[in-house]
Amino acid sequence: MSTKLKNTPFASTEEKFGITEKKKAELDELQINLIETQHIVDQESAIVASLSTKLTKLEGFLAVAESNKVQALSHRNLVDEVITNAENLKSNSKIAFDEMVSTNEKMETVSSEMKGLIDKLIYSAEIINKLSNLIIRKKAQNPLISDELVAMVGTAGTDANNAVALTLTALKSAFAALSSSVESEASTALQYNQAVDLHKALTGEEEASSGKEDNQQDKCIRDLLYEAYNHAQDEYDTFHQACMDTTKQLNSAKSKLDKAQVRLSSYQSGMAAAQAAALSA
Repeated sequence: MSTKLKNTPFASTEEKFGITEKKKAELDELQINLIETQHIVDQESAIVASLSTKLTKLEGFLAVAESNKVQALSHRNLVDEVITNAENLKSNSKIAFDEMVSTNEKMETVSSEMKGLIDKLIYSAEIINKLSNLIIRKKAQNPLISDELVAMVGTAGTDANNAVALTLTALKSAFAALSSSVESEASTALQYNQAVDLHKALTGEEEASSGKEDNQQDKCIRDLLYEAYNHAQDEYDTFHQACMDTTKQLNSAKSKLDKAQVRLSSYQSGMAAAQAAALSA
């Protein structure tokens, strides 16, 4: 009786029904895998897009930091050159200065005023640069910070740095002009005292005897510019490292995305083949 049932139309229908259910189960499993993989692809695509945007911003900050570093190095080298000129001028004018003591008070006043002006300019530039660096770091952490604010503070920092460069260049020109006045006995005292005071403003020598506290405003020009360069170097290193780290993260995310896309393509091909086989059955 069992052998007869296998050859009946009812048995054939039962067998065909079993095959259909099996194909449906395979299609359902493929559909689940396809949906899950599509979700992974969407997630990895979003991560790649986010990291790409982050890297672009960091590269912009790095370019600004590199420009600031180059400019800060130029300032540092320029102040070293100015100091050398000041030392030479002070040494060469010392002989003539001994005969021109009467002009000392006037020259101290002029030198003091110039020193105060330079100190204020360097101090202002340092504060603006620190504020600019702070805002740039905050911007990297919080994209909601206005780009206009970053640009505005960056412009202010650039203007301040340009002012420092122009002032140092003016000092360099002033020393050159003073050097030519050594031949004139009447101007020797002026030259020497200004050289002494400006040399002290540039290097900080003899500043300890003034009795002033060593605060930011009392730091010499050389120290301020060397600090500015160190800050610029640190800022550049920070953004350079951030770019390298983000690039590694982006490459890793792209690799994961590529693998997920390959799996998705495989499931899509499998689904198409399974559907075609089910329709032809």
